[in-house]
Amino acid sequence: MKAKSEVLSKFKIHKAAMENATGKTIKRLRSDNGGEYTDKLFKVYINHNDIKHEKTVPYTPQQNGLAERMNRSLLEMARCMLYHEGIDKRWWTEPVNTAAWIINRIPDSVDNKTPYEIVNKAKPQLKHLKVFRSLGYAHIPDEKRRKLDARSLGAAF
Repeated sequence: MKAKSEVLSKFKIHKAAMENATGKTIKRLRSDNGGEYTDKLFKVYINHNDIKHEKTVPYTPQQNGLAERMNRSLLEMARCMLYHEGIDKRWWTEPVNTAAWIINRIPDSVDNKTPYEIVNKAKPQLKHLKVFRSLGYAHIPDEKRRKLDARSLGAAF
């Protein structure tokens, strides 16, 4: 998201995706007291959809322990990827996305299912999983190159 004003539209997209994938409706939303969640349009939308909005007390991350722990795990994994490969911190988004991708494919200890399996009702495919920052190649379409130009472009994953 580039602006907080996008929260409602992004939430609608997320809600539709989760409900389509799981066949269940969202019943509860927990957030801080940020203005993007207390906006009149947002309130109208969640009330119309019978979603209970639980707001945490400011500066009390303990009230949202599950999300805080997930954020910590994501950042720890991302930090390891950045420092192991000697990448500048400004490139943090790709390691965080990679960490989220990995976490969503790790089975939990209770029912041995991954978050991916629970949402998509199928086992995740891991055959294309690569080591972070490994060498890869992107195909250059015929329309974008000349006769003797390279057919691919090397890049780090």
